[in-house]
Amino acid sequence: MSQNLRKEISLHKKGEGYKKISKALHISQNTVAKVIQKFKKDGSATILQRCPGHPRKLTSRQERLLMRRVEENRHASSLQLAKAVESQTGVTVSRDTIRHTLQRNGMHGYRPRRKPLLKPMHKKAHLEFARAHAEKGEDYWDSILWSDETKITCYLTVH
Repeated sequence: MSQNLRKEISLHKKGEGYKKISKALHISQNTVAKVIQKFKKDGSATILQRCPGHPRKLTSRQERLLMRRVEENRHASSLQLAKAVESQTGVTVSRDTIRHTLQRNGMHGYRPRRKPLLKPMHKKAHLEFARAHAEKGEDYWDSILWSDETKITCYLTVH
C-alpha cells in the first residue's frame, strides 16, 4: 500500500472529511472517496487500474503461431497472414490487427524498392547497342572489363 493511501485512511479514521484529505494530499476527492470506501468494504486500499482499450483479439498462443507463419514466409502480406491465422485458429482478424501484432513483436513491414522502369528511349538505345554488337566475336567480349557500374580508379605508378 502506498504512503498516500495509508495517510488517507489514517486521516479518515481521525474524523477528517474527503475534502480536507484531498487538499492535504493533493489528490481528487473522488479518488479519496473510492479508496476509503474500498477499505471499509474489504480491508484493502489498493485500486486496480482499468486496462484501457479493447481487449486483444489474439491470445499469446495465437500470436506465437502468427510469428511462426511470418518466420516461414517473410514476404507474406498481412492479408495472407490473416487468412492463415483464421484457417488454423478459427478467429477472424483484420489486416490491421496482424500489423499491430507484428509491430508489438518487433517486426516491421517494408516495401521492396522499386526497380526504375525503362523508358522508350532506353529500350531503343538497348536495341541499337545489341544490333551494333551482335556480330562481335568472343575475343572482343573477353577484352572488355565488366564493372557493374562500379567506379574503379586506376593509379599508375611510374618507376
